[in-house]
Amino acid sequence: MRARPVEEARVKRTLKIVVIVLAILIVLPVAALTALIVANLHDEPLDPELTSLLSTKPPQIAAAENGYFAWIGVAGPENEPPHAWGYRWFAEALRADRAPFGETPALAINAEVRKDGLQLKDFACREIESCLAAVGKWPADARAVLDKGRVTLARGDLALAMPAYQEPWRPDFSFTSALPASVPHYRLLSATRFAVAVSEGRHDAALDLLERAMAFHRRQAQGASTLIEKLLALANLHTDLQLLNQYLRHAPAAARQREARIAELLTPLPAAVTSLQQPILTELRGGVRLFLNLGEKNLFAAATSESRLPRWLAGALGQRLYLPGASANKHFQLNQGWLAAGALAGEDYRRAIAAVRRELESASEDVYALRNPVGHILVRVGLADHGSFFLRRDDLLALHAMVALQFDLLRSQTMDDEAIARAAAGLRHPYTGAAATWDSKARRLSHAALAERRGKQPLAIGL
Repeated sequence: MRARPVEEARVKRTLKIVVIVLAILIVLPVAALTALIVANLHDEPLDPELTSLLSTKPPQIAAAENGYFAWIGVAGPENEPPHAWGYRWFAEALRADRAPFGETPALAINAEVRKDGLQLKDFACREIESCLAAVGKWPADARAVLDKGRVTLARGDLALAMPAYQEPWRPDFSFTSALPASVPHYRLLSATRFAVAVSEGRHDAALDLLERAMAFHRRQAQGASTLIEKLLALANLHTDLQLLNQYLRHAPAAARQREARIAELLTPLPAAVTSLQQPILTELRGGVRLFLNLGEKNLFAAATSESRLPRWLAGALGQRLYLPGASANKHFQLNQGWLAAGALAGEDYRRAIAAVRRELESASEDVYALRNPVGHILVRVGLADHGSFFLRRDDLLALHAMVALQFDLLRSQTMDDEAIARAAAGLRHPYTGAAATWDSKARRLSHAALAERRGKQPLAIGL
């Protein structure tokens, strides 16, 4: 008889444990979900600086005077002037920018982009750093390429002749916006034409070409508002300096006779040419608009084709767990360091770059967040290391300093290795702070290879 009470007690204890377990399994998720919802009930207002950024429009030059339209129009059909075609392209791009987010149409005008029939293998001058030597070795091939690319050269020359350049403002520009078609082979054609002129002893004509190109590329860099436009302009200036370096090596006597012209080519690059502030602000603006559009459009509901969640549930989760204002503010905050670093120089600049990278690394490792968890993940995914762009800019400044030293050595006819080594030691790379080195056997002036640099190669010129 005493077994029954014992058994009943055991059953009661078991039921009690089951009730407790069930309560935990039910209450804890409900409590967690409640906490999650409460934490994300209210978004935060946009940072005032961010609001100002979104509403700011830089002053614009007159379209008729703007070489930007003529430059992108180099890619247009032969029967339409470059400026007219470039302006038509831009007008269509503006209309496409206004399309609903995520629905940007392809530009119909891109079907009109002209094909020049040239390929990279056609150019003896395809490697800019050895352009003059290659054209001197295969002059007939170089002239054949110039003949085939005569339309591109003629259209490009019209763009370079325009005295003003500004990448025009696109108020609805975003990461999905169309970019202009690349100008077909103009850089290689221009370098080949310069090298042919040098090989034929037409030194003043060659320097005329280089002067026009460098002046245009300075205007292009100064007028750039997007990062890709800025980097392309800086890359073009890099090419110009590589060609000048080769000219000083291949025609030293002619260069000494034209010292004043070459000194003018090597005037310091103005801060407006090399600054990355405006392009980074444009990138920031595009990123912020993306975060805000994600909230307005609620694209999370539209993403159910790649998940098993019902559309209504995906939409509800997106609305409850994504705060567009908080996401935009965090994106803006994490990128402020790049803007601050760009305004510094020397050790302060290098320390600032390192500090921004540490902050971004810390942000990328911070995985869990109760407030704005979806936005937290998206901001982390969108973290960008602009340091590589600063390096490209700084490589241009370092190259400019090396070619300027080469010219000074040529003018003073300095050949002593120890004197050259001492002069090289005074050239500090803005990005690393390290001095340039002189290899007397290879006759090469260089800055060390960096893993961050494309190709991981040294930055070098021959003397």
